Amino acid sequence: MLGLSSAYELSRRNLSVVLVESGQVGGRQSGRNLGFVRQQGRALAELPMMMAANQRWRGLGDELGSDVEWRMGGNLRLTSDPELAGRYERWVADATSLGLDSRVVSGAEVASILPGVNEKWLLGIFTASDGHADPVTTCRAYTAALRARGVQVCEGVPVRKITLQGGSVTGVATPFGELKAGAVVLAAGSGSARLARAAGVAIPQQLVRQTVIMTEPVGAVTQAAAWTGELFIRQDARGCLRLAASARNEIVLDPAGLRHAGRFLSSYLANRSQLRVRLDPASLARALLRPVQSTWGGESPPRPRFDDVRFCLERAQRYFPGLGALRLRRAWAGEIEVTRDALPVIDGGAGPGGLVIATGMSGHGFGLAPIVGTVVADIVDGAEAGFDLRPFRLARFHDGSRLEPVHLI
Repeated sequence: MLGLSSAYELSRRNLSVVLVESGQVGGRQSGRNLGFVRQQGRALAELPMMMAANQRWRGLGDELGSDVEWRMGGNLRLTSDPELAGRYERWVADATSLGLDSRVVSGAEVASILPGVNEKWLLGIFTASDGHADPVTTCRAYTAALRARGVQVCEGVPVRKITLQGGSVTGVATPFGELKAGAVVLAAGSGSARLARAAGVAIPQQLVRQTVIMTEPVGAVTQAAAWTGELFIRQDARGCLRLAASARNEIVLDPAGLRHAGRFLSSYLANRSQLRVRLDPASLARALLRPVQSTWGGESPPRPRFDDVRFCLERAQRYFPGLGALRLRRAWAGEIEVTRDALPVIDGGAGPGGLVIATGMSGHGFGLAPIVGTVVADIVDGAEAGFDLRPFRLARFHDGSRLEPVHLI
């Protein structure tokens, strides 16, 4: 969705914009995420941008002229781990010092946010101003707004490479010819590292696959977006539960990511309870085919894991026994591009002239997108961004900066 928001903000500045999408707009992670729009739990370096994004989300549907199913129901984060509980309390203290409405909540408050839940936790934190929206309808809203503004949206057009001349970008090469441009915004998610490498820029990122399910509509469960420590929970506008297991994420065997595997060792060790690696023949075969498919088109979408689907349904029924048997409507998977420190790369000076990078969102891209789009437009336009972008510079991975491993999702 970063490409959509960047194109939208650039078009508002009366610049000529073309959006190039290898498949269908929103067909990859932009339309496959859970729809959380949270300030809670963000790294402090990222929090000012996310607080600004939160303000933008509140009127985004009206601005784009389409319903994005925004609901400000808050974000609830729960844990029974004493070490995590201490970290959550320290985070709340830091966040409130910046003006965020986060607070530690009691067991009674948890029961009011998740009525009918049959579980107890050691600690909960809650940010009432957080919310959630629907990824698919949001991508459609942005696309419609772009077309209404005269922006050319090219779907089914894979970018083979970023073209260069004399140390500056000249456009992008596609199977249908070259698109000329004085500036190229690289916001290709899981494909960013491949395209950047061909332009002489190394972006160390790892892909993590997550299975998401949607149930048939059920009675009211919660207006909040919640994380129980093992399950992400969101109830959409139709009453369907969107669920994902937080500790069953799978590292994708991707050649671009494997080049930087050593850089991620400390992060992997810090998050090994949440990550899995599959070395079966099918996974290895898909890894070998990825570079060809992503360059020439035809890359198949990631597949959900049946055991993760079953885990989500079983846990949700355990939490909410009053709902009875939950019926599965859909299941899908998405691929999250993560960096070693779980902070994005937003940089207009890390490569050839005219190249602006916005990638490595580490699972935060949907919520951040409305404000990252304005930052990207500022960089392209040569304007002051209004945020401290130093924590997001690409050079931090190469200049000896100390990068603390954090939870990736």
